[in-house]
Amino acid sequence: MMVRESKPKLSELPISNFPFPKPFAHQYRFFENRNCDIILKSPTASGKTFCFLFSFINEYLKARQNNKRIKCLYLVPTRLLAQSQFESLRCNLERFAIPHRILESGYSFAELFKYFWENDFIIASPDIVFYILLRKKKTQHIEFEYTQLLKSLYCIVFDELHLFDTYTMLNIKNLINIMKNQNPNLNVYLLSATMDLKDIIGSSSFVTIDGESLTHPIKVSAIVLNYFDTEEVAKFLKEKQFQRDTVYVCNSVDRAIRLHSCFADSALLVGKAWYETDEETREDQIKRNLEKCKEGSLTFATTVFRQGINIDVKRLIVEEPLNSQDAIQTFGRCGRHGQSEFILLTNKSQLLSVLNSDRQVSRGEFESILSELFKLPSFEEQKRMMNAMWYKLYTTTRLKDHVSVIITEQMKRDYEEFKDFLPDLGFREPTPSVKYEDIAFSIFEILAFKDAYLNIEPTDDTFFVGELRDGGRFVRREYQRAKKEDLPIFTLVEKKRYKETPYYNLRLKLRNISLSVNAKIGHLEDYPYILIDKTKLIPKHSSFKPCNFFE
Repeated sequence: MMVRESKPKLSELPISNFPFPKPFAHQYRFFENRNCDIILKSPTASGKTFCFLFSFINEYLKARQNNKRIKCLYLVPTRLLAQSQFESLRCNLERFAIPHRILESGYSFAELFKYFWENDFIIASPDIVFYILLRKKKTQHIEFEYTQLLKSLYCIVFDELHLFDTYTMLNIKNLINIMKNQNPNLNVYLLSATMDLKDIIGSSSFVTIDGESLTHPIKVSAIVLNYFDTEEVAKFLKEKQFQRDTVYVCNSVDRAIRLHSCFADSALLVGKAWYETDEETREDQIKRNLEKCKEGSLTFATTVFRQGINIDVKRLIVEEPLNSQDAIQTFGRCGRHGQSEFILLTNKSQLLSVLNSDRQVSRGEFESILSELFKLPSFEEQKRMMNAMWYKLYTTTRLKDHVSVIITEQMKRDYEEFKDFLPDLGFREPTPSVKYEDIAFSIFEILAFKDAYLNIEPTDDTFFVGELRDGGRFVRREYQRAKKEDLPIFTLVEKKRYKETPYYNLRLKLRNISLSVNAKIGHLEDYPYILIDKTKLIPKHSSFKPCNFFE
């Protein structure tokens, strides 16, 4: 199959300070509506970044002439995307002497606000803004700093919005409402390849703009390969001479790291947590591996690669994606700067037949084909528990007056119904978390590795149930994968059933760690995790499966 070349329409009108004589038509339409809230639905390779960047730069230069400062807060889903975007944005920000910075995790509140005030273009993840709201009641007063920060913002940009799940999208919606309440003139820009707002964010108050992509020809094919076998994959890459100008996207971090070890001088693009920290920081390793990838090194990556990274991909090999969003977003890395090749590894006859046909299609048509071939992900249906989480935040935050704008009587009623079944507060999937340096892992991620849990110790940090202290063994992947018989047995302290449903809130102990989790309980062989109920006269063993929200 071949994806045809396509070019967006050009605008007859220019944009001041724009790096090209004529912007795309959708870029100019964004610019002329820059003082509105905007949803930009635009495929990859369509110049989305320049849409908001030069809208902000022109307003910034105008404000500077009047001795004023305005700020742009640019929020992206992952650290890898933040680093990638930062490199592509830096030259234009430096060209106009706009102070800028990436905000990482691990800052104190004093450091966080210092960086906010020193810089006028800030790249971060939405989590950082959310965690400001988690400031507890009995801590230092930050309301003035928070209010002033919001009032200084000209725009807030949520990029790659389609990558967030329903729970995170609800949190983004509430963040927007809190910010707009403090600063009605704040311009909100939502950027998405698919505009899948999951029925959470209403689009009626936004100007909606459809963009077109600049696509070079892309050769598409599907190949049968057992990608679970590292040796077979390595042999395939060597026989095909795919050791340069090739990015291989794995569905597993373990597999990406094993393949990376098979090829000297290959690059590795994975989540920040999986880089070791000896002589080089994780951020420096991410930058170094991005550079190697850009220079044409054979690169092994995980799902983080599909999240908006702007790299000139000549050949992209992909293990069969889990759903249509993953498939479309991964394919979006192709055809951005020149002719490229997209190879999907599968053993499914339908995929092999369709992708190996002699059809020629547009990029949009091909993305529709991927939507048909892969099932959409299922999203949580229990929105009331999610709303109740925000009422829980309202009862604990120092910034109660700010959060109150989104609180409704229905939220309060939902909170009263679910308050004994709410997981810990968190911007993304809320789950009992273990601290590891400045990173948080779900305790169940730790349990996936044999005996790693034995190194979890109690912590005074209220955001975590414990801290993993193992001298770096976890990120060095020195633990074996845990089999079911390797999993520890939890001790049940207390359980509470939600109405006449299979859902319970469990208070558990694991060695010297206490945690609370929502779960389904079954017979011994039903679910992966085992608990022993010692509250019974005769201790009884059961199994459980964590379920944050009831469906």
